[in-house]
Amino acid sequence: MNAQTIDLDLLQAQYKDVSKRLKDAKKNRDACHRITGGAILGFIEEQPDSGMTKTLVDLLNRRVTKTEDREALGLEALMKKVKTASAAPA
Repeated sequence: MNAQTIDLDLLQAQYKDVSKRLKDAKKNRDACHRITGGAILGFIEEQPDSGMTKTLVDLLNRRVTKTEDREALGLEALMKKVKTASAAPA
């Protein structure tokens, strides 16, 4: 009985440790995504007429499908800005 209690306590401690590590990893991943996304959006804002920007906006348009995510990114406004910049005479 005592060995079973010790094993159970050990398993619970391991579970808590793994759960904590997973939560930390998710926070780090989310932070990396925010940083990368901010860099991409910054590049798009700075160079709306470049070919790379057109590619990035096209990728975002394809990958971001949820309406709330599209609104949060301001994807429609970015697409209009890129179209306007590419249509303007050089």
